[in-house]
This record gives sequence, structure tokens and C-alpha cells, in this order.
Amino acid sequence: MNAYIHTPLYSLTASQFAIRRIAVTHGWEVDGLKLKTPGTEWVAVEHGSQISSPTVVELKDTEVLLAVFGYAGYQNYYKRKMINSIGFIIFDQKSIAVRAAGPYGNGDHSDNGDPFHVSNVIAFGGYAKAQPNLGLAGLSFYKDLTLE
Repeated sequence: MNAYIHTPLYSLTASQFAIRRIAVTHGWEVDGLKLKTPGTEWVAVEHGSQISSPTVVELKDTEVLLAVFGYAGYQNYYKRKMINSIGFIIFDQKSIAVRAAGPYGNGDHSDNGDPFHVSNVIAFGGYAKAQPNLGLAGLSFYKDLTLE
């Protein structure tokens, strides 16, 4: 069965709901994401491997997620479409500094798939095949259109 499971990860534009921490489980591709907003437990896409020591990206209270980028598409080793890498552009609204975190994944340096980039992301939704449970097969991005 080729059913896909969609799990929304939400974050709103209000500062008390802004994304403050992103944990990325990755290797040859992106296995999973977990997000943290202030005052909440981890909200997670639990598809693929969720190892005990993912790469964690911390955002300060003055920082916002400006963009998400990476490679998505056919992965030669796993013989299916996946999120092959992901990275984040973070903007500090106080110091006007910009920093990049990542890209994460693409552990075999194959650059499989096509590049993507999305700006003004306020929330994610993840897709993974029900079986076998390996890696993210897709992402949805919820954008703040007031910033366009």
C-alpha cells in the first residue's frame, strides 16, 4: 500500500507560538523533524528514524525563520522520492543579522532530487510512507502571506 500519512506541525506568527527549536534527524536523507514552541512539549513528525541525538537548531527570542531550503525528489539509494536535505535561513530582528543552519541530510553527497526554497514559513506538515517507515517523503509549508 502506498498510503501517505500527513502530520501537521504548527506554529503561529504570535511570538508565544513562534518556532524556537528545530530538531532534524538526518543521514543520507531527512528522516524526521521535531519543532518546539515556547511553553509546549515537542510537536513532532515521528516518521522515519527519530534518533536520540538529532541536530538541534535553536532560535533566539529575537529570531524568526526566514526561509527553508534543500533538495527533494528521487533518492537513488532508497529508490523513491524523499526529502534529501533541508536547511534554514534565520533572521535576527534586533541585530538584523542573518545566519544559515544546515543543510542537513544528503549524507552521501549525491545532491539527489531538485532544489527547493520557501520563504516566510510559519509551520510545517510532514509526509512519510506508512511502510517502510524510513525518511520523510514530503513536506508541506504554511506561509505567512502578510509578509509577501
